[in-house]
Amino acid sequence: MIVYHASPNATIKKLYDNSYVTIFPHIAYYMGLYHKKTGKTWTDDDLEVPYGFEENIYFKKGKKPLGKPTIYYCEINTDNIILHKNFPWEFQIKKGVNVHVVKEISSLLRKSKRMGTLFNEVNF
Repeated sequence: MIVYHASPNATIKKLYDNSYVTIFPHIAYYMGLYHKKTGKTWTDDDLEVPYGFEENIYFKKGKKPLGKPTIYYCEINTDNIILHKNFPWEFQIKKGVNVHVVKEISSLLRKSKRMGTLFNEVNF
C-alpha cells in the first residue's frame, strides 16, 4: 500500500523505524507544516481548534506555520503497520523504508481532500 509522510527535511531517503505515515497526502502535508524561524513543526498550542484530521486545519492568529514541507511516499506491506488510536488517518511503520519525493503536490492534495471527505461519509 502507498503511504505518505511529510517533513521540513527535504533530503530524506529513508524513514526511520516507528515513523508516522498516512494514506492521505493532505494529512501528511498538514502534519509536516513548520515554522520557518525554528524549522520545527507546529504543536497543538498553535491550533485555534484541535486538529481531528479533517480537510482543513485552523491555527491561532500569528501561529500559522509558513514552511511548506516536502511530501514523501513509499510502499509498505500491511504487516509493517503499527495501529493506534488515530488509525486510519495516521499510523506508524514498524521498520523504516526508502521514500520518494512527491513531485506534483497541488493536484494530489485536492484529490486527497476529496478522498478524505468520501471516506468519512462512507465510514462514519
